[in-house]
Amino acid sequence: MIRAPIDTIVSRRPSPPARSRSRFHMSLGTQRALQGYMFILPWVVGFIMFLAWPLIRSLMLSFNELEAVNINNVRFVGLDNYKQAFFVDPRFFPILVEQIKQTFVNTPAILIFSLFVAMLANQRLFGIGAFRGIFFLPVIIGSAEVIQQLFSEGVGSNTFGGNADVASFLQQFLGPTWADNVILVLGRMSLVLWASGVQILIFMAGLKSVGATYYEAGRIDGATGWELFWKITVPLISPFVLLNIIYTVVDTFTNSFSVQGVINQTTGQFTQQRGMTVLQYIQQTAFSGQFRLGYAAALGWIYFLIMFIVLMLVIWFMRNRVYYAGEK
Repeated sequence: MIRAPIDTIVSRRPSPPARSRSRFHMSLGTQRALQGYMFILPWVVGFIMFLAWPLIRSLMLSFNELEAVNINNVRFVGLDNYKQAFFVDPRFFPILVEQIKQTFVNTPAILIFSLFVAMLANQRLFGIGAFRGIFFLPVIIGSAEVIQQLFSEGVGSNTFGGNADVASFLQQFLGPTWADNVILVLGRMSLVLWASGVQILIFMAGLKSVGATYYEAGRIDGATGWELFWKITVPLISPFVLLNIIYTVVDTFTNSFSVQGVINQTTGQFTQQRGMTVLQYIQQTAFSGQFRLGYAAALGWIYFLIMFIVLMLVIWFMRNRVYYAGEK
């Protein structure tokens, strides 16, 4: 009997059906991007439905001036409102400079304080839940009205440089310029505490995302606690740092409560006094006195553009300093 070669037998076996690839196959990056779009979709829909037209209307109104109380009776003035804000109005520019100064002073203080508290709250200790709740309590009750009432009662009005001659000590070793800046930051600690609740939660979430294996590998290599913090903790929580910077800048710009620090050059004592914010000045311009909605709209857009530029500078500065796990 003649048998067929084994190769012929194998070749005659039916090949398994090829798995058809779905034409809608998406890469992992596309799937993650789609998930991100789904998360922001409710905000986009709400923005289009409720905020887009008022913003467009306010931009149009900033180039006009009301001739009567009726919003439809407007007179085109071009860039006159914007020119008046910088070259005619004696109050707007100083208030704007003070607001920007407070943003650059408060943001680093809030970030450092919230990261320090978050590292303490991330420890496994008895009663740590109550400790976390105490620092988050100001977020629940810390509206602008509450803070204004506390400030009027004397809370935070003179939190530094009382009987202790700390101011003169700092001026002696740091010089007048650096000492005044340090005193201003320390004098704002009561307000920094009130503005750090959300940032503490964000930093705690970031610290929870850092795996313990990183620290174990670092300790095996002989790294100190300080080296572990700068080489492992800070790079891995850098996205949360960027998020907190953006949130703090926006929160400081939109805060309706302003405190200006004053240092007595004779005694060196630090005191705080309330000041007007840009938002309060815009509201006063729009709805008090002459009812100047066109000029108030121009001030609002100037303020928005300055805040947008500050945020873009932050993102540009942090673009190569943020580490995202999982990136190729």
